[in-house]
Amino acid sequence: MSCLRVFFILSIFLTASCQNGNPQPKAVKGILDLREHDFAKNPIIPLDGEWEFYWKKFCNKKFSEPGNFCGTHKPGYIKVPGLWEDFKGQTDETLNTKGYATYRLRILLGKTSQLLAIKTPYIESAYEFWIGDTRIAKGGKIAAQKEYEEKAYNIQVVSLENIFSKSSQDQAIDLLLKVSNFHHSRSGIFRNVELGIHESLQKEYTTTLLRDYLLFGAILIMGLYHIGLYSLRRKDKSTLCICFLFFSNTSTPSILLYTTTYIYSNLYFCRRHIWDI
Repeated sequence: MSCLRVFFILSIFLTASCQNGNPQPKAVKGILDLREHDFAKNPIIPLDGEWEFYWKKFCNKKFSEPGNFCGTHKPGYIKVPGLWEDFKGQTDETLNTKGYATYRLRILLGKTSQLLAIKTPYIESAYEFWIGDTRIAKGGKIAAQKEYEEKAYNIQVVSLENIFSKSSQDQAIDLLLKVSNFHHSRSGIFRNVELGIHESLQKEYTTTLLRDYLLFGAILIMGLYHIGLYSLRRKDKSTLCICFLFFSNTSTPSILLYTTTYIYSNLYFCRRHIWDI
């Protein structure tokens, strides 16, 4: 089998994923309307779309109406997920990857009897996640200067049980996300923030974690196996080519970065569910 064919098959395997064909609501001008969304039929929804964006501002947690927040500073609207260096404001100025900002989103919810949660993604380099007056999650220590920032790798599923009550009335929740980045080449919220039923989010999180461990280990073992074959048959260059393809795929961000991120931030999972067995 040629190296090109092996690479093609491996690429398809690594990039294959299940896609939901149902259209998802999108945030528009900092507001995401989920009053007609049925969490029983679609338990997880990404909070994608246009978030309010305040560059080089750590806005306080006191909310007013969308579009009139963070003092006298008017917001831009940034696409989430996305990098803030791709953001084009009123001046079309390209933002530096190094800096800090505040994101804001108001979610309109309908009647719900479900326990909801939010899944915070991997965000470079540090963040604080607030809902109203309550900080629900953090990763590292945000700062306006590099010497005070502490980077971290945190992916969390946070229950909203104590944030708002199950209600027969429409209600709104205000999300505030403060982000600073002085350590990485990418910046902003470039992975999905998700809202959904707590049990479904936790199950998705655990499944993704175990799948990535399995995939990373399988590719690593196959790479080592072909190194062994090449050491025995030096004239057969195809095994060396295949080995290179395996190790190059374990070095891609989709495999190495996020797998090691899960490992780093979830050692408690291994201890509770594997080592204690």
